[in-house]
Amino acid sequence: MRYPTGSILLHPIEDDHILQQVMLSRYISHEQLWKFARLHDCMTPRSTFNWRIDRLVKHGLLRKQMVPLVGQSIIYSVQRTGMEYLASRGECVAEFNWRVRRPEDAGLGAIFHSLGLNDLCLRLKETGAVFGWRWETEIRAHNELTGIPYTKDYDAIISLHLSGGETKFALEYERMAKSSSRYASIRKQIEAERNLNLFVYLAAHYNVLNFVLHHFEYTPKRVYFGLLSDFMDKALNMDVLDAKLLSKRLSEIVLVDANYR
Repeated sequence: MRYPTGSILLHPIEDDHILQQVMLSRYISHEQLWKFARLHDCMTPRSTFNWRIDRLVKHGLLRKQMVPLVGQSIIYSVQRTGMEYLASRGECVAEFNWRVRRPEDAGLGAIFHSLGLNDLCLRLKETGAVFGWRWETEIRAHNELTGIPYTKDYDAIISLHLSGGETKFALEYERMAKSSSRYASIRKQIEAERNLNLFVYLAAHYNVLNFVLHHFEYTPKRVYFGLLSDFMDKALNMDVLDAKLLSKRLSEIVLVDANYR
């Protein structure tokens, strides 16, 4: 069968997985995208994967940009055509989400934040404990379109299998510190949350960690704080601090929550 010149025939599995992951991540490097493809049991050779990416960019479904400060300087985001295609395939894409967070309007901060979360997701999936990672884009759509929203658009909501039990927690990645007034508002949101019992903050720097932790002192919620570098090194075996500055092993915290459920 011949197709019109300039058209594109998308593979319902391999192309869809690429587009879905870019949409969920918001921004993703070429190397990160390849690693996620491998997690989907993608047996496609690297050369074919690269060809698929190039054609998605050429036909306006993905946006490609260069970020010199990033080790993998090629970064992708979804174009409007790609969003429309995913919606036609049954993906839940909130129009409001697209309007207020268009890829071309974001600065370097949003890009680096997304890249950091991608690395966190990949690292946690290496442990084999993850059976669900709900991205911020999914949480935003859920909060906009359902009657049982979370109190905050968390960076991620993670579900784990541990020793026969299941648990889930909200993850917040703090690359840079926010204002004190913003953290006061976030604390109120977390303390009002009824759909989640466990919250984990990972900070890029020790000073950021201390600043954030200060705003959650003596909160009645189970909020824990740790360093991104420790997580990338030890994953669930890292040590975290609670609001009373007591050190605990993250794996023990989530295991207690899993058994409690």
